[in-house]
Amino acid sequence: MKQLKLASILELAASPPGVISFIGGGGKTTVISKLASDLTSAGQKVLITTTTKFYPFPELTHFTAKNDPDVIKKLENHFANNDLAVYGSNLTAENKIEGISSIELLKLREELPVTILVEADGSRRLPVKGYNPDEPIIPECTELVIALAGADAIGKSLTQQTVHRPQQLSKAIKVEIGSLLTEEKLALIFSNMLELALNQAPQAEAFCILNKLDLLQQESSVMLSLAKALSEQPIRPRYLLGAEAKSSEPLKAIFNLDSEKPAPAVTAVVLAAGSASRMGKEKLSLPFEQHTILERTLTNVKNAAVDEIIVVVKPGTDWIEKLSNTDYVLVENHEHADGQSTSLKAGLMTVSSSIQGVMFVLGDQPEVTPYLYKKIIDQYKSSFKLITAPLYQGQRGNPIIFDRRTWPVLLGLEGDEGGRFLFKQLEEYQVSYVETEDSSILADIDTMDDYHKLLKREK
Repeated sequence: MKQLKLASILELAASPPGVISFIGGGGKTTVISKLASDLTSAGQKVLITTTTKFYPFPELTHFTAKNDPDVIKKLENHFANNDLAVYGSNLTAENKIEGISSIELLKLREELPVTILVEADGSRRLPVKGYNPDEPIIPECTELVIALAGADAIGKSLTQQTVHRPQQLSKAIKVEIGSLLTEEKLALIFSNMLELALNQAPQAEAFCILNKLDLLQQESSVMLSLAKALSEQPIRPRYLLGAEAKSSEPLKAIFNLDSEKPAPAVTAVVLAAGSASRMGKEKLSLPFEQHTILERTLTNVKNAAVDEIIVVVKPGTDWIEKLSNTDYVLVENHEHADGQSTSLKAGLMTVSSSIQGVMFVLGDQPEVTPYLYKKIIDQYKSSFKLITAPLYQGQRGNPIIFDRRTWPVLLGLEGDEGGRFLFKQLEEYQVSYVETEDSSILADIDTMDDYHKLLKREK
């Protein structure tokens, strides 16, 4: 699923970046390798280089510029039949690839139709680092700066066991050696990194990545606290991302810090591709409150101010024409006969890359109010749990919000299986419930008797 790949961060950028510079610690080389793999799998060509030094990447073709006036031509020939290469100025005696200058990098940018990934500092495999006056080395033509830190720094002390160059970091963020590294201090560290980088590439966008989320027991609260603290810094990134770079689907969390209040974005996926076999007719087109059932459901969802609304419908349905001139994103589920899971997956595959949570809405629940939708969404945004669901007198109902950390499991569903089995698999602290006195979360319309009861309640 592309939304869970690191390459989807390029879709978050204001414009496609040709040069991306990486700074910080916490698995920088792994992130670069993973992003390069994602991009080449999508058909793009990638050049990995450095402005400092790094060890060669195993199994990749390496080029060095020293004493080779034809190196650009050799790169062009290589990329004619290959997608990925590593480039540096020289191979040192210690078997490290030596970095290139900003002038050289600009020449590569102008002459090669590739995305260039630049490792712009070193951290000696530690989660965070401090900087000497000559670091980092960011090429001026950088279009996106990605600052990284490892989640394993949180709760540790600002010492040489956790920080590369702790004295420099202590001075930069005005925090004493030995201090506990909290989310607030990590926000200071990220802001300091971005200040150093953007002084060299002022036109660049900036993202931050907290890597190794899998090492945290309470990643939800950590990400919420870090997003809040980072949003209050004078120099902050456009996006804060949470990742597990070694995972096959590494992008776990996205917070837009350009928004008024940093919070996970939510898409509503309205499921409207059911067969209505028990009803015997197209139930979503039945009249309700001077509209149809589906139209009332969509209006209520829209009034809840979600970030995006996706409507999953059957091919050939009249809804395709009826909703064609609206703001809704229409998805035709050609596998609808195979059960509700196919509609869930069709909706998930369509969400925007910036979305963190998907609220699955049943098209035949027109009585769920905008207020109730907002209440569920607000609970999710404030708790950031894996699942957020409403309860009426102890009974769980719909709609339910599934965080992107659950999406790989949802994509494995088959038939009419929904996400309910996840409730049994998750720990109690990973699920958030919203108590309500509104029984509409339990009411859907499967039969004509259900429809007649709905009309009576309308009166």
